[in-house]
Amino acid sequence: SVVVPSDGNPGPLEETLKALSEQHLPAIETLVVADDAARHGAGPGALADVLARYPRVSLLRAGALGDAVADPDGVAGARNRGLACARGEAVVFLDAGDTLPPGALAAWHDRLMRAGAAFGFARMRMGERGGLHEGVHERFAGMEAQEGFVPDAQVAIRLHAHPSAKIFARAFLERTGITFAPGPLSSWGVTIAAATHARRAIRLAAPDVRIATGSETRQTWRAPLGPRALEEAVMQAARAARAPLGPEAIGRLFLRAVWEKLNHADFSADPDGPARLEAAAPEILDRLAQGHRITPDPYMGARLRQIFGLAD
Repeated sequence: SVVVPSDGNPGPLEETLKALSEQHLPAIETLVVADDAARHGAGPGALADVLARYPRVSLLRAGALGDAVADPDGVAGARNRGLACARGEAVVFLDAGDTLPPGALAAWHDRLMRAGAAFGFARMRMGERGGLHEGVHERFAGMEAQEGFVPDAQVAIRLHAHPSAKIFARAFLERTGITFAPGPLSSWGVTIAAATHARRAIRLAAPDVRIATGSETRQTWRAPLGPRALEEAVMQAARAARAPLGPEAIGRLFLRAVWEKLNHADFSADPDGPARLEAAAPEILDRLAQGHRITPDPYMGARLRQIFGLAD
């Protein structure tokens, strides 16, 4: 099953549906969760005209989803509605305008089923510049040769959150109750929740997914994502996960994410990084456990920078 939220703009939706029509699976269930097309200057029949060219696609009408960039809450709701209606043994979430090379879904599905994995993740290419997303390909070092591994939230926090680069076993999502929570970092929360529950995940080989220029990714990562936003995202993910994540586990995830964001580097590549985290952990974890914010401003916490030995 492929779930595609659409804000009513027929152009990007047709790009995605055309790419899906070129896949090599005998049965693909495509669920378009759509808003009214009128506000894009298209007539009320615009989406119907597009869907008429792809008769195997099902349309689920929704309330106002808003634009994928301006209203991520609407996108989360649309994905959840599509997931609730999905009947395939695997589920892929695409944004309107995202595309996959011919045969990609068949390859993904085959790998997922053969491995018996909960989910698989692939690389992405951004439509606006055609290059690999920096948050993805740099994180695959050391994972290229792994056919399968047991993920955890620490691994998930290092992978890009966008769901278009992943395939999930539907039974896994149903068993765990994982859904998209409202908010601009909802996909990140799903990634962490999935890794918290999964016993096995796989690295999907090329081809890469091309992410549309106006997709959720730009809205999520365009603004500086500092410690406060990361803290809120990790807390949200912990609430979404149906497995226990105590304050210490949450705090360590958060600290590592802060390190990588502030230092613009791989935490594990810094020989002093683990020691600094261990030294900082008691103070910060205690504050997290008490429900305190640990940053006085939304972007750069002076105390964190001091603890981690980073220049002001």
